[in-house]
Amino acid sequence: MRKFLPVQYRLDHFPLSELPRLTHFGHAREFRSGSGVQKAGLHGHFGYEFKYITRGRFSFILNPKLKPLSLAPGDLLVTAPDLPHQFDTGGKSVDFYWFGLQTGRKIARATRSDFRIQDRLEVLYEEQADLDLESMGGRLTISGFLVLHKFWEGEALLSDVEDEITGRRKYAKQLVHLKILEILTRILRRVEEPPAKEPPGARMKRAEKHLREHLGRSMRLEEVSRVAGMSPAHFSRQFRRDYGASPVAYANALRLERAKTLLGEGENVSRTAAACGFRDPFYFSAFFKSKTGSAPSVYREKG
Repeated sequence: MRKFLPVQYRLDHFPLSELPRLTHFGHAREFRSGSGVQKAGLHGHFGYEFKYITRGRFSFILNPKLKPLSLAPGDLLVTAPDLPHQFDTGGKSVDFYWFGLQTGRKIARATRSDFRIQDRLEVLYEEQADLDLESMGGRLTISGFLVLHKFWEGEALLSDVEDEITGRRKYAKQLVHLKILEILTRILRRVEEPPAKEPPGARMKRAEKHLREHLGRSMRLEEVSRVAGMSPAHFSRQFRRDYGASPVAYANALRLERAKTLLGEGENVSRTAAACGFRDPFYFSAFFKSKTGSAPSVYREKG
């Protein structure tokens, strides 16, 4: 068992039976390798592998004779199928998402999601006709690797995939499918379209939209500031100037309005708390009462 909190997995559990194209998925926190800590050997994958950095710096070694490729938060690395590579954090702690995706008509079924160089691994292949993923994946023609710097939209999409995989709720397969398809589509847009000049205020509007669309989960300031492409300190100052409140206060105001709407429609307190990003209903009740003067249950009854 390899453990990358909060996701635990066994290599022989992949591909997931209900998501055969997704050969592996994880969210590593406080991960260290190299400098005597842990060494990831030279290996490859049956499909494309995506790594998205959220904290720290990551070095990818694509060829021992070449200079390592350094990645920073917000960067996305896509390695082509069968491309040998390894990684090294220099013993420092990093956080990142990673997942493997097979895009061809024939996909591999194996006891492992990767293969080590000169490693014998029994592999079976089967037909998979997911036409939309096959079509978009077929446009992703990378012979070696691709790096997209400041791919800010990646973090929210991957967080949504993580929530669906770990939650195993109804229609999780369909939602994961759609999120992966959106990731592919956004990558292709970045690759195929010339960079557009953003109008003034576009970055702050993008960050505000990101806050509004993800009220149902806790969010670090670093994540929202990356969406805007700014440092957390600069982003906080600019956000307060544009919206008249700190990002935290603004998000809490939005959560309060959502809570009022849900309670007014008769939703119970626990589900309202969860929908507004509060894991603890008691904390939500205290927050709601401090802002409105009424307990959520009382507000619900009046509604």
